[in-house]
Amino acid sequence: MKRDILEQSVLLLNFLETHPDVTTTSITIDELKQLYTDADKTVKDIKKLENELYSKRKKREKELAELNELNIRFRKLIVAIYGQDAPEVNAIGFVTKSDRKKRAKKSIEES
Repeated sequence: MKRDILEQSVLLLNFLETHPDVTTTSITIDELKQLYTDADKTVKDIKKLENELYSKRKKREKELAELNELNIRFRKLIVAIYGQDAPEVNAIGFVTKSDRKKRAKKSIEES
């Protein structure tokens, strides 16, 4: 939509330059040209920033995926070295096997 407005403005400015008899008292053609130039620059600046943001987000997602993979590998290594019931497992954010809640068995009457 932004591009459409700018393209329409170019057509309008070209028309107004070739038809100087079409005027308005509220704005001059020079003011309209300046407004177009400012809007076009702002749109281009924002597009550039959006592209930079996209690149940075893509980089962030790649780095976080790599970091997550390493976290998983190290956590598995720590569990393998110390066992599922060791306090070291709590230190990395896991629940030890003995701290897990046991499921309550349903009696035959509840089924």
